[in-house]
Amino acid sequence: MRMEITRKVSNFLKKIVKEHFEITKHIVNTNLNYLWYIHKEGVKKNDTGSFMLIFCGELGLLVEMEYMQSDQADNIIKMLHSDDTDNHFVAFLIIKTLRTQRIKDHGEVKEGNND
Repeated sequence: MRMEITRKVSNFLKKIVKEHFEITKHIVNTNLNYLWYIHKEGVKKNDTGSFMLIFCGELGLLVEMEYMQSDQADNIIKMLHSDDTDNHFVAFLIIKTLRTQRIKDHGEVKEGNND
């Protein structure tokens, strides 16, 4: 499985990383925050090879906030594991659309407003 990482996908991944870093900043599990830190500022900064982890982080949040069911998220993960680039694009669009709706409904978590 090799997903073509376009500039649009890369910028989208960076937005997810930045927001998830802020979301996990003040939780007890500092390991989770460190995971997002290494993608935001550390050794994995600008490393799009971890796209699956980043997409799964957003999918987990979408499931937690009831924008989708866990079996739907599992199907999206299967699409990302596919060798078909059309599946990758559809999965990207689904995640992007639901994330956009989540942000419209609840706002984006940014530095200083994640209480």
